[in-house]
Amino acid sequence: MTTNTKKAIILSISVFILSLILFCVKYLPDNSNTEDLKTDKQSLNIINEHIENINNINIINDYGEYNFVKGTNDSSNLVIEELINYKKNQNAFDELSDKVCNFVADKIVNISETDQELYGFNIPRAKINIKYNNNLEIKLLIGNAAPGNIGYYVTKQDSSQVYLVSDNVISVFLKSKLDYISLDIISQKSDDEAMKDLEYVELTNNNQDEKIKIIKTKSKNKYNIIEPIQKKVSEVGSKTIESFENIFAQKIEAINLTSEDIENFGFNNPVASLNLKYKDQEVINILISEIPESEDFFVFRKDYNIIYRVSKSNLDWVYIKTDDLI
Repeated sequence: MTTNTKKAIILSISVFILSLILFCVKYLPDNSNTEDLKTDKQSLNIINEHIENINNINIINDYGEYNFVKGTNDSSNLVIEELINYKKNQNAFDELSDKVCNFVADKIVNISETDQELYGFNIPRAKINIKYNNNLEIKLLIGNAAPGNIGYYVTKQDSSQVYLVSDNVISVFLKSKLDYISLDIISQKSDDEAMKDLEYVELTNNNQDEKIKIIKTKSKNKYNIIEPIQKKVSEVGSKTIESFENIFAQKIEAINLTSEDIENFGFNNPVASLNLKYKDQEVINILISEIPESEDFFVFRKDYNIIYRVSKSNLDWVYIKTDDLI
């Protein structure tokens, strides 16, 4: 390779590098411009506070309005006052506490004056008002879902800045207050049934005229039928009876029911009734009614005064007969 050839190659490389530098200077964003969108973590933290500092959370969404306040014994424990007598869905409360203290956007999509209708803030999906112990107050509006199901638009009230926040964060604030009530209808893991001794079970349904009454024997997981016949329960039947003590809902339909509500949900003529008697406890009564053209049942626990929705696949014992247990 001649000297002239080498010089030509070096010159070509130099020209290429210089052209690349000029391109970058011309087309890359000018970071000195203060109007550029910030994407650092600090700017995306819409809320970043400890739960102990929050005094009250008010949420208004498609399901209505409800308030979270501090529990009496724990500053980090939130409660909904009107639901104080219901068992808590602790997972739902924990999720709310996490998201309300770490409300982080994915990015900022606009920092100039905007048309409220463009992002749905004129008719928001939800309004969130958070009051802190130091009298600080933050008001948020959740607007439209962004195209492509990538999140929702969010803004602070009286601010022009618009954030894009993921569904994972926003879904917490679109819940019904009923989502904060436990879905355990009967559970050996829950507070009120745990470690109690089952004395007897009574089941009536539309598939058998007589009531089935079963008692638990002194042997572990052993049962005897005493009505309408006297027979030992089989191993398969024993597993069915054990499932009576673990009934979980997928949704709560209604609370604070009147006699008219109970009739409207079909419980004046239920397809099945289940009584569970634990030692030193009142009888737990469960009523089950059909939902027309549905794969679910309505389930009513009387002492809770709650109607639940439960998949039929989780209540496959509803129509059993005595012969199915022996």
